[in-house]
Amino acid sequence: MRKMLLAAAVATVGVAGLAGVNAVSANSDGETLADRLAARFNVSSSEVQEVLDEHRAERKADRQERKSQHLESLVQEGVITQEQLEALETKISELRDAKDELKNSDLSREEIRDELEQMREDFETWAEDQGIDLDEIKPERSGRKGGKFGHKHTDRSDNADDSTEETSEDSDQVSAETS
Repeated sequence: MRKMLLAAAVATVGVAGLAGVNAVSANSDGETLADRLAARFNVSSSEVQEVLDEHRAERKADRQERKSQHLESLVQEGVITQEQLEALETKISELRDAKDELKNSDLSREEIRDELEQMREDFETWAEDQGIDLDEIKPERSGRKGGKFGHKHTDRSDNADDSTEETSEDSDQVSAETS
């Protein structure tokens, strides 16, 4: 019953929006989201944090699975080769590790933002060197305009001479690929 209550509490505060926010980060009074939910629903902060961590891990696994499926479909469609896919997966894993290191560093937010921007630029250069067109591999996000994956993926099997359709928004940082 307590787990159900905690899950409901997590849903009501919109944990989906916490994907890019550390749930344990404190507000100006030093109180974390877990602390606030624990007080509100009369449960321990550790129980709430456990539910938040489980939810975050599930969402991360789901995102990674969708990305993997998308990249596999690009190989099947001939947009990228199997070798490019393997190189891309390795690079994304390296970037994800580097991003995690940044999160755990003593750098300021501005310094982290600058480092992430440099990583994005380096990733774009790397992809170009690998013959990977990043605009071609970004999935279309249903129900959203632009966002993290601002470009639409077109089926190249219909007409190989067609250029890629793009939405009006520019693509976002590589953190969308590595989160």
